[in-house]
Amino acid sequence: MKKLLFAAFLATAAFGIKAQGNLQFNQVLNFSYGSSYSTPQGKVLKIESINFNSPVIISPLTNCITGSQTQCIYQSLNYLVLGDIIFSSNTIYSYTNGGCINCPQTNSTSTTSSTFNLPIWLPAGKTVSVLAEGIHISAIEFNIVP
Repeated sequence: MKKLLFAAFLATAAFGIKAQGNLQFNQVLNFSYGSSYSTPQGKVLKIESINFNSPVIISPLTNCITGSQTQCIYQSLNYLVLGDIIFSSNTIYSYTNGGCINCPQTNSTSTTSSTFNLPIWLPAGKTVSVLAEGIHISAIEFNIVP
């Protein structure tokens, strides 16, 4: 009897819970290098897959320090933004002999593979930006229907 009453209570409670809205499929979106997207008001974005194929990050030279070896210092850059999750390259140091004149103006480096807990849901106002070659994202945009 207790089990029956408990089940009836759960069923009643479940019907009394109201969500903020229902989701209605809107469109499929694909992002690659150079893409930037902000989730519009009244919509949510569900990131379904991220193909992370050794993205290449090209960093500009920001400083040069001479000593026993020349140290070329390159800027740290964001290469992927998924809402509040930001992936950045570390500041890259390159060593040369012969002084700062031998420091290239840019340095390219590949990042190692990252692990993503998918799906990733982005509410209105959150951004997806792919800032390095080798990253491809597939997502579904939904309308929030009251």
